[in-house]
Amino acid sequence: MKKRLFTFLIALMLINFVISSSAAENKIIYTAFGDSIAAGYGLDDPDDGFVSLIGKNIGVVPNNLAMSGMTSGQLLDALYSLEGSGAEETEKRVRSASLITVTIGSNDLLSKLIMLFTEAFDSYSPSDSLDYLVQQVMTKEAHESFLEGINTYKTNLPLIMDKLRELNPYAEIILTNFYNPFYGETIGGFDFGAYSDVYIKMMNDVLNEYHGERKDFYVADFYTVMNADGMTYSDFMQFNFDPHPTVKGHAALAEAISSLIDQERLSKISENIPTVIITPLESEETSSPQTAADTEKTTSADTNSGNDSEPKNTSALITGCAVAAVVLAFIVFKTVYRKKQS
Repeated sequence: MKKRLFTFLIALMLINFVISSSAAENKIIYTAFGDSIAAGYGLDDPDDGFVSLIGKNIGVVPNNLAMSGMTSGQLLDALYSLEGSGAEETEKRVRSASLITVTIGSNDLLSKLIMLFTEAFDSYSPSDSLDYLVQQVMTKEAHESFLEGINTYKTNLPLIMDKLRELNPYAEIILTNFYNPFYGETIGGFDFGAYSDVYIKMMNDVLNEYHGERKDFYVADFYTVMNADGMTYSDFMQFNFDPHPTVKGHAALAEAISSLIDQERLSKISENIPTVIITPLESEETSSPQTAADTEKTTSADTNSGNDSEPKNTSALITGCAVAAVVLAFIVFKTVYRKKQS
């Protein structure tokens, strides 16, 4: 009798341990906002995207809410309206997050640069001089258009941060600065990378200035780690102006963000955030990142849900152990009860 009672108590302790482990597991929730860079456009395997890589580093499946071609204005509208199907679940992903990364603003500027380069090269013929090509690029209209994009980002940035902090006062927020996708692109002595760099640095100046005024977020340095060959798909000699990171580039971006993450600090942050039940968004259940990317233009990408099998497998294992423990406890209890009855 005592032996059976002891077994019963051990089973109850096992149940308590399993439930506690399950509650603690994946307590850190990571939500990512961004454009096609965060979505992992151009990658054969979405798991090579920097958002997925960060998720693996901290042992969670990220909520990747990056959208194709998203501008800072579109992200602002999305955060302030949260309209449409899945809005409630999207809001949960913000409020419950311990870590939020925001990669936004590139389409405010880069889309204009890419359009400029595309039109200039399309109008260029082998009989034209290099000066003609340069003249098509270095126009007053282009300069004013770039400044307009930079000012748009400058206006939207504090509004985005205000809304994120309103929705989640506790999360660690990491904003990413801007890299130069055309690094080293030189034709006939004209450095298109250096030309682009002038405006890329202006965007980074806006972010740095705002960060100096407001200290409740971190800035990941994408600019420095991407200033190397082979980081993007662009190849001006092939008339390819694709600014998206390669696998090598995404690994560098993931490292830039991961270097700022302190696992212990995130765990403490998680203690202040109420637990919410999150159900999959429709896009997470049905969309295929690679299929969506096939239909996008060079300047946009699909939403990468950042699936990672390891945390899911761990959850399944814990659930299985919990079920087994409950069954064992029930059998022991039933046996003890029958002995008492007899």
